[in-house]
Amino acid sequence: MDRKEMEQTVRRALGHAAKMIEEQERLRMLRDQLENIKVGGGMGEGHGGGGVSDKVAGEAARREEIRHEMAMCEKQIQRHWKECFRVHRLLFDVLPEDERRLVMLRCGQGLSWTQIVFKCKYSRAQCFRKYRRAMDKIGKHWEEVTAS
Repeated sequence: MDRKEMEQTVRRALGHAAKMIEEQERLRMLRDQLENIKVGGGMGEGHGGGGVSDKVAGEAARREEIRHEMAMCEKQIQRHWKECFRVHRLLFDVLPEDERRLVMLRCGQGLSWTQIVFKCKYSRAQCFRKYRRAMDKIGKHWEEVTAS
């Protein structure tokens, strides 16, 4: 795997963190919706036919639908978490702190090289060299892991 492909793979894997946060927010909103659905009808409603029972049945169906969405959301969170963990484990196992920071700033946060140079206090050439070395290490380790 060449350096560009490795960079895209790392970016995609680190992107799971953002997706996981989105899913967690969605799960929170679903929980709020579930709490806001009233169980049973209100006072004074449905003196005629089956208005109350229809409303209760509708609310029960909506609650079940929300529970299903919550379960799907939790599965997605678990999937994203596993991907994040796998990549972070790779970065921590393979890279020293300075190279790991460069990879996280470039691939994880999507910063420009100018922003990275400012944050890391390295020259632009040093940033490029360290980043290239980090990508080579990750690529080599990735190939070793996938080969075995």
